[in-house]
Amino acid sequence: MSRARGGSLGDVRAIRALLERYAEAVDARDLGGVASCFTEDAAYEGSLAGSDIRSALPDLATRWQEYERTRHSIGCQLVELPRPGERGPFEAHAETYVSVRQQRRRDGRLEGRWVVLVYRDDLVRAPAEGRPAAASPWRIARRRVHTYFRLDWSHTTH
Repeated sequence: MSRARGGSLGDVRAIRALLERYAEAVDARDLGGVASCFTEDAAYEGSLAGSDIRSALPDLATRWQEYERTRHSIGCQLVELPRPGERGPFEAHAETYVSVRQQRRRDGRLEGRWVVLVYRDDLVRAPAEGRPAAASPWRIARRRVHTYFRLDWSHTTH
C-alpha cells in the first residue's frame, strides 16, 4: 500500500525501485550499488556496525564472506509522501518488509538463516547536477532496521 498525499505516483514508483535496487545490490555483493542507494551522510540503525552508512558498508562487505549466497525478497511496501507544507527534514518515508535467506556450507553441512526484517527509511531527493530538484533521484537519508524473526538451520549433506 502506498500513500502519495503530496507527491506523485511516479515518486512512489521511483522510491520502490530504489529499495528494490538496494536488495539486488546486496545479493549481488555490489558495495558501490548499495552505497548509491544512500545519501553520503545517511544515518543507520541496525545489525551492522556504526551509526551511519559509512561505518555500516565495510561491515556489510565483511559479512558477505560468511555466506555463499543471500536472497532478499521484498514484501509489502508502504511509501508516504507528505502534503505540501508538511515537510520536515525528510521528503518521504517508506516501510519495506523483507524476507532474507542466507546460505553457506560448513564441515559437510548446509547451513542457513532466514530473517524477516522491516526497513524504516526516510528519504530525500539527492541533488543532481543539471537537474531540477523535483527530477533529482531519491536516496535513503536514514534507515532503521527492525528484526521480526530469525531462524538458523542446518542440514547434513552427503
